[in-house]
Amino acid sequence: MNKAKSLGKSGEETVARYLSGFGFEILARNYVVKGGEIDIIASFEDIITFVEVKTRSEMSDSNGFDFIDKNKQNRIIKTAENYIYTNNITLQPRFDVAVVIYAEKTHINYIKNAFGVQEGQF
Repeated sequence: MNKAKSLGKSGEETVARYLSGFGFEILARNYVVKGGEIDIIASFEDIITFVEVKTRSEMSDSNGFDFIDKNKQNRIIKTAENYIYTNNITLQPRFDVAVVIYAEKTHINYIKNAFGVQEGQF
């Protein structure tokens, strides 16, 4: 596994532990369908959360959020639709973004409801 993939997997593991610590049940990781992938799918009470994780080292020029443009959001939403319909989910969907920064101390910038669906989706 190359260094970037290893860093990404490490960030996803950090976010999964973070969510579990708040009582979330991790339902799936790296859910892939044609045209899209969701890093973490978790549930808590009446919400199903689809989480995009971006991992950066402190030396990165990017904040991570700049890679989640409208096209990426739409691919995540379409993939979430697939998961919901395939698994007969009746929970309220939410789309979160987590940016993990590895420096002297690990920092997680977690944004709930980072983006939403447009009318006509779902």
